[in-house]
Amino acid sequence: GTKAGLGTKESPLDLDTAVAFVAEGQKIIVLDGVYRRERPLEIKKYNNGQAGRLKCLFAAPGARPIIDFSQKSEGVLLAGDYWHIRGLDFTRSAGNTKGFVVGGNHNIIENCQFYENGDSGLQISRIDVTAPAPEWPSYNLILNCTSFANRDPAENNADGFAAKLTVGPGNVFRGCIAYNNIDDGWDLF
Repeated sequence: GTKAGLGTKESPLDLDTAVAFVAEGQKIIVLDGVYRRERPLEIKKYNNGQAGRLKCLFAAPGARPIIDFSQKSEGVLLAGDYWHIRGLDFTRSAGNTKGFVVGGNHNIIENCQFYENGDSGLQISRIDVTAPAPEWPSYNLILNCTSFANRDPAENNADGFAAKLTVGPGNVFRGCIAYNNIDDGWDLF
């Protein structure tokens, strides 16, 4: 897609533009393929859906899109609230960077895979380092996801899933599998 696309299958938007402009209750549908990136995919703070009208980033029916960070940048930085992300793979973030960081609230990450990242596959913790404890990520659901083969350069820190250091209440991992990560499968420190 391109920035000048119309947001249709015939004239798609690029992923960053779609994420910036999707409205509450709308869906971004990602077709099959490998999407190579050289910068993080940022869903910025205040780019929010609302209860009952989530912003969605979904794989097309029958597709398994791969978002490949080409070992050049951090992966996804989800600082927004009320997003639902389903059916995508997130791979090969740069050394010492996570594949996916959930720093917002009331998000659902469903049926996604996180692998071969340069640190943890998926971590819930604040993105804004100045955020006080009442603003730490809360009430996120990580559902039926898999995280494997994540490895940091020092080979001592990459977890499959982590909710640690700066985490609020109500975060849930349900039906998730972690295996063959260089550090913990699960780190809930």
